[in-house]
Amino acid sequence: MKHVVKSALLSAALVMAGAAASFAATVDFTGAGEQGGGSYTEDGLVFDDIRIVNGNCDSASGRPCGALNDNETSTLTQVGGGTFTLSSFWYQLLGNGNPNTLTVMSDLGGLLTFASDVVGHNDDGHTVDLTGLALFQNISSLTFSTTDGGNVRIDDLVLAGTGPSEVPLPAGGLLLLGGLGALAAFRRRKQA
Repeated sequence: MKHVVKSALLSAALVMAGAAASFAATVDFTGAGEQGGGSYTEDGLVFDDIRIVNGNCDSASGRPCGALNDNETSTLTQVGGGTFTLSSFWYQLLGNGNPNTLTVMSDLGGLLTFASDVVGHNDDGHTVDLTGLALFQNISSLTFSTTDGGNVRIDDLVLAGTGPSEVPLPAGGLLLLGGLGALAAFRRRKQA
């Protein structure tokens, strides 16, 4: 009987430890058709409102890519919630307006601004490495926004994180207690 209880406890611990699914993804819009706005989902991540275009996508993965026009904003989250870490992404500033600006902001207060008068525009784009920047780790949302001055392309977002729990932890705890109680009742009944 001790073996059964030990096995049950080990199984319960493994179930609780595996409650949050982990993932690694590169959002590169591959396979997406062009769209003039609206939500877009890839690898369990969703942009609430983004254009998808084939023009001026000079990223490593090529066409298509995400696009924002003047004064547009798009927020990236996980389907169903959860946290993620942004390791890197590619962007390109397009147009002749000054300053054409891309702002990237995390829900933890991480803020990056890229302006055409500093980084240039109408070139092959830039890859930004955010490895190790705490304000872009374990975030639940990421917002891309532009100013009046041109268009922006984004692509090749490298992300990793944990998804929502399969069973909410409070409910998981109750299930664990219920299962242990059933084992105890089974043991008492068998001894009687």
